[in-house]
Amino acid sequence: QFLDDQLRNEASHVIEHYARTTTPYTPIGTEDQQQSFSLWAITTSGSKWMAEYVDGNPFVNVQQMYTRARSSPQGYFTTISVEGVHYRAFYALVPTRRTTYLIRIVHSIDNVQSTLDHLLWTLSIAGLLALALTIALGLWLTTRSVRPMIDAWRRQQQFVADASHELRTPLAIIKTNLEVLLRNPDHTIASEIQFLGNAYEEVNR
Repeated sequence: QFLDDQLRNEASHVIEHYARTTTPYTPIGTEDQQQSFSLWAITTSGSKWMAEYVDGNPFVNVQQMYTRARSSPQGYFTTISVEGVHYRAFYALVPTRRTTYLIRIVHSIDNVQSTLDHLLWTLSIAGLLALALTIALGLWLTTRSVRPMIDAWRRQQQFVADASHELRTPLAIIKTNLEVLLRNPDHTIASEIQFLGNAYEEVNR
């Protein structure tokens, strides 16, 4: 689209120049060696028409130019290939106060295509890098946000382990002393006061 707009604007500059003067046209800015034009003045009489060469490349098929330009009042774009080189071409019939001009402007698109391919490759690499960076950043943020929960879970597991260890010892002592009492059901409390005392101390602890 950018190249088409550039061709249309350049065609307008060429025609505006020759509508005012007959001096040779100099492209705006630096001369573009990849772009050329053919300009003809058209006169019609009934169904007949005649083309008078004005400037540019005279070695063109004027009949084909005229037919293509007449097919579209706003101008006609096409892509052509000459000796393996690809060009984007714009044809137009443009009426002015002086006469009606037939113009064709062509521009090589091989360099443009090469630039677009390079840009596409660069964007693809940049996209992949951005995706990798996004994934890495997401993993880092996820790990950072989950870390407090992992730490809390570990503290809970440690607490359970510590509490289990602290309870196991006194319960074992209480159980051992009660087993001694159960083996001697005919003994009095006074005779077994030591074992009862041990169990009582461990319950308090």
